[in-house]
Amino acid sequence: MKVKKAPKNSTTERRAKAGVGRRTTLQRRLDEIFSSVEGDDGGKGKARLARPKVPRGRDIGFLKRSSLFGKLRDEDLRKILSMGKVVDFPRRSLIFKPGESCHAVLVIQSGVVQIRRPDEDGRMVPAALLGEGDVLGDVGILVGGEHRSEGLAPEGCELLVIDRVCFERILRAIPGFVMPYIESLAHRALGCAMDLDQAMANRRNLEGSLEFFDLSTLIQSLTSAEDRSGVLVFRSSGKGPAGRIQIRNGQLLSADFRGLDGEEGIYELFTEDPSQLRFSFEEMNSEEILREVGRQDLSCVPVMTLLMEASRLRDELQRMEEQGKEPLPSLRKVVEDLEWDDPGTLAVARDLWELIGYCNGLDEFCGRLPYCRAKVKIVLQAMVDRHLVM
Repeated sequence: MKVKKAPKNSTTERRAKAGVGRRTTLQRRLDEIFSSVEGDDGGKGKARLARPKVPRGRDIGFLKRSSLFGKLRDEDLRKILSMGKVVDFPRRSLIFKPGESCHAVLVIQSGVVQIRRPDEDGRMVPAALLGEGDVLGDVGILVGGEHRSEGLAPEGCELLVIDRVCFERILRAIPGFVMPYIESLAHRALGCAMDLDQAMANRRNLEGSLEFFDLSTLIQSLTSAEDRSGVLVFRSSGKGPAGRIQIRNGQLLSADFRGLDGEEGIYELFTEDPSQLRFSFEEMNSEEILREVGRQDLSCVPVMTLLMEASRLRDELQRMEEQGKEPLPSLRKVVEDLEWDDPGTLAVARDLWELIGYCNGLDEFCGRLPYCRAKVKIVLQAMVDRHLVM
């Protein structure tokens, strides 16, 4: 049986000729990179990297903790480190903004980068916190893409900056890097890449001051991956440990802050002056995270429920302070029996009622009750407003 040849300028032939034109910009750039291998090696078909010495003190540990570079040999990591330039970004500096060209791959060597995105009203709001070993710009670098978010260095950071030319040389010269990079591109192309809110899944350590980082974003980021476990520690400026939060398998396990346990500890944390608190997170194996006997189990409490209530209490406390409302140092009962119609604060009101006439000042009430300062102050003020005490 004879097969008829397709006539010239047939649809098949036109499609074949147009094939190159239909390839994506990314595909063309990868073709260009790998087709130039022979020229880089004098025709021997294998690219080589120059081997400048890595300066002493430049550790490759942050590259080992990177999801993109972490599987490479130490020798290859040293090559990558030698080809980049470490740039120090000072406190509160802008690293990139939406619309800027992705002119380099950025690897966080030290410090924390805060990613912010525009909300529905166009305001930039915190979306994620990225730390040591995280990579930015690894897709846009090949196609001349643009950043879609904003990167800030709240407390300053050091970034390994690898420009486009050097990154392409790395792709050609380190065969073991090609597959992890292609897999990363494939995941993103298929829509399976992690969102920035989940990008901390490979995080090991984070630290900074709450003066520059949003507390809600920090907690949501740390609980966004089901396989993350660790301890988030808070320290007062110059006064040592103030509290901690245990996280196991992406869930809050326990919390204590200023001597308050569980939910009350979380609420107390949110009403603290953020400029006086530093945080550090150390990732651990889930088997190492054990809740102390007697501590409230937070794993059954939705994280968002806790954060929303904590934010509500903080906002209400701020409104009281702005209005100049302060319970009197010494209070006495005006009525014989407590009449209270709010079931959400009934337990607090009953315990406070028992102490009226025995405590002087807010600090003394707080010291004798297992409730956060905001709840105690809000309920006491409500008793004054309802003429139950004076």
